[in-house]
Amino acid sequence: EIYCWDYNYYGQLGLGNNDNQNTPILCSSLSNEDVVDIKCASWYTLILTSNQHVLSCGNNGCGQIGRKLDNEYSSPSFQKIED
Repeated sequence: EIYCWDYNYYGQLGLGNNDNQNTPILCSSLSNEDVVDIKCASWYTLILTSNQHVLSCGNNGCGQIGRKLDNEYSSPSFQKIED
């Protein structure tokens, strides 16, 4: 189980919303994933799964979550970065 909490303005916690979390909350969107590594930054999060998929969420203003570059784009839910 993976829990997260803190500032969530860009959806970087991957909870499907942009609500700040003051206490730990289960990140249920990752419950079916075999997570082997997590990298967190101020405005985004990257997840590596055992099948070598990379999931990302948060701010993509500079392309840091592997999506089409768009200064206003952010994703509050984990999505697979496509090859």
